[in-house]
Amino acid sequence: MTPPTHIPAEWRTITGKYRHAVRDLDPAIAPPDPGVLTYFRDDNPVYVTATADLRSRVTADRDRTGNLAGSETRRLIARYHLGLERSIPGQPATIDDDALTAVNDYLDGCEVAWLRTGSVTEARELNLLLLITYRPLLNLDD
Repeated sequence: MTPPTHIPAEWRTITGKYRHAVRDLDPAIAPPDPGVLTYFRDDNPVYVTATADLRSRVTADRDRTGNLAGSETRRLIARYHLGLERSIPGQPATIDDDALTAVNDYLDGCEVAWLRTGSVTEARELNLLLLITYRPLLNLDD
């Protein structure tokens, strides 16, 4: 997929060259800096998010337990891929073993790319641009 020309050149380079297979990803390689994180499946962006700490976000998304409370990415996969309802605020966001396997398999089939930014504000601005441009599946109801 070729990104539109109004996406910053730096981002076009990252989406083309620097994707990491989630299945094999060591979260420690992500920088502990603000930035934008994008998950791809079948070469299409399925989720885009801004974060204050890329490493912490990738680490939370790689958590293989049935508790989804620490990862919005995993909750959205459970909601859209499995049809599970959004959890009630304040309640544990846990799923059974079969659903956990499905969430992990979906995420393991993705690739992830990130772009470090100079600030959280800059990350949010780029995130908004990417959301408007790509309309990733998991962001549609965000």
